[in-house]
Amino acid sequence: MPFNYLIINMAVADIIDALIAVPYSTFYLYINATWFPGVLGVITCKLVIFGAVISIAASVATLMIMAIDRYAHA
Repeated sequence: MPFNYLIINMAVADIIDALIAVPYSTFYLYINATWFPGVLGVITCKLVIFGAVISIAASVATLMIMAIDRYAHA
């Protein structure tokens, strides 16, 4: 049963990655524009980068835990 939670966790992390990190990376690499100014711009800039990094880290950590779980039960 816990293995199903790991799959759901990885799916959610991948969806967040697709919604946040991919558009941000594309925007940054190809358009190379600055973020909009002001307090709201600073807050959203930090949240978007944080969300992108955390979603990738959660996906990698989930894959690592799944591999350890498979190795332990093999």
